[in-house]
Amino acid sequence: MKRPHELVIIADDLTGANDSGIQLAKKGRCAKVFFNAEDAIEHGEDVTILDTDSRALSPSIAYHCIASLINELTEIAPTPHFYKKIDSTLRGNFGAEINALYDSGAFDVVIIAPAYPKAGRLTKEGFHYVHDQLLHYTEVRTDPKTPVFESHIPTLLTEQLNQVVNHIRPSLYENSLQWEEEVERLLTTSPFVVCDATSDEELQKIAMLHSTLPYRTLWVGSAGLIEMLYDYLFTPLEITKAESKSLPQEGQTLLVSGSASGRTATQIEHLKQDCDIETLSINMTEITTNPACISEYIRTLEYMLSQRRDVLLTVDKVPEHSQEDISYVIVHTLAAITAQGVGTGQVSNLILTGGDTAKAIVSKLGVKGITLVKEIEDGIPLGTLIGETTCTIITKAGAYGNEQSLVHAYNHVKSRDTK
Repeated sequence: MKRPHELVIIADDLTGANDSGIQLAKKGRCAKVFFNAEDAIEHGEDVTILDTDSRALSPSIAYHCIASLINELTEIAPTPHFYKKIDSTLRGNFGAEINALYDSGAFDVVIIAPAYPKAGRLTKEGFHYVHDQLLHYTEVRTDPKTPVFESHIPTLLTEQLNQVVNHIRPSLYENSLQWEEEVERLLTTSPFVVCDATSDEELQKIAMLHSTLPYRTLWVGSAGLIEMLYDYLFTPLEITKAESKSLPQEGQTLLVSGSASGRTATQIEHLKQDCDIETLSINMTEITTNPACISEYIRTLEYMLSQRRDVLLTVDKVPEHSQEDISYVIVHTLAAITAQGVGTGQVSNLILTGGDTAKAIVSKLGVKGITLVKEIEDGIPLGTLIGETTCTIITKAGAYGNEQSLVHAYNHVKSRDTK
């Protein structure tokens, strides 16, 4: 590395990388997301975020991916703090990835707190809730790639790690001596500790209590915990708006949705009702039977952009293939069409919803990463692409936000409000 990083965040998908890193960018830190260790080592800043794109891999491949990454990072220069960003609905291989990091020998204890109260993700008595529903009763149970069938985090992790996972309740958050004694006791049986949290205040207490202890800690959580950790891991800085000066100021907005989330579907309906944006729907039955017809959609998009229209690119008429196979076709079709649209030079703003969709698009564009600038809504960050393509980019996980979130994102870039 050019210089030691103060913090490395390792995320398993792009929207997660962005929504965790922005928590530190908005407090004045220069935070950049990269897609491989080489670029992170060469161009990283004091906060470097790595998107490993490992959520849908097999557990064994995800383990080796993370093990290789941590070895590469720690061999080059010391990093005081590591944060494993996990999905706030517990999708993916977070057990295997936590295990890979712990097996590196760089950590004494793993503190796990995936709650994100601002987004309705709470952990009570070890059980994880989304908008007051137990996790396994929500739409994450039917996720096409990484469904989750267990809401009790210690049980879920015990199954993934094949070893004991401990649990700390909020009753111990009021006394630093009690916390220290409990952690010491739990470490005699396992280094893995799940923490309840139903508010930002409880996440802050976890950060405050544990950061004072002399352990090499691997912090594990969503965007909620990393925001609370800031005051305990960093020296506060004056918040700067310097990055905002480089944001593109003219051109069309292209909003792309490949998410299967019902929440995103509702947000799109509000977008169509409330905003002056044209819709280009890709008939996926047609694409799967005649892939060459993608050129017609590309020409249509290029024409719409040439008429200075903002465009919503989405899909319909999805055929009854296996969910995983059709998901792959959808995101790569959207990426190919989007790349051609951006290639016209008429797109200044990208709004991408769905982690797989976002990653496929930035990969197709060939960018090195994303400089995070600001958070326009809880968990919805805005940044700029690193590379030859100069666009503002907003990413949103499929299940994030309220009914007006896409309307808000669209209106934000249209107002050119980067203050």
